Amino acid sequence: MPNTPTQFHGNTTVYTRELADEICERIADGETLRQVCRLKGLSASTVRRWVINDIDDFSTRYAQARALCLESWADEVMEIGDDATNDWMKREGRDGEDIGWTVNGEHVQRSRLRIDSRKWMLSKLRPEQYGDKVQLAGDQNNPIQHQVGVSWMTEAQAKARGWA
Repeated sequence: MPNTPTQFHGNTTVYTRELADEICERIADGETLRQVCRLKGLSASTVRRWVINDIDDFSTRYAQARALCLESWADEVMEIGDDATNDWMKREGRDGEDIGWTVNGEHVQRSRLRIDSRKWMLSKLRPEQYGDKVQLAGDQNNPIQHQVGVSWMTEAQAKARGWA
């Protein structure tokens, strides 16, 4: 049912294919649902209802957009890490003369936080691709070996323990 108006709980929100496509496009480009909704004057819960009710096959398109969003975040990790803009600040003396440059620690820390946040989300939302690799098996030259040993005790040892 394309371009069908929808009404929920007294709030009239008109679903259109164009609006839904723009939301999916922006999410695929790395924006969050909240950012997109703020920009469009929508409630995020309204868009989630469109997903739940699968209006005009929106849930499939939304899922694809969310998957592409992860790729955008992975690209952003590289861009943020490579961007040294504002990493250095010019220092001036009391009379305004240049004394050199100093690291802008606040900017560097903010960049690190932005990278770490994206990496964490990627590792949780797509661990098979972005998560830490955990090897539960030995390597080819040193395989894990399981050994089970059975030892018998003498009758005297069993009696000492009260088992015989």
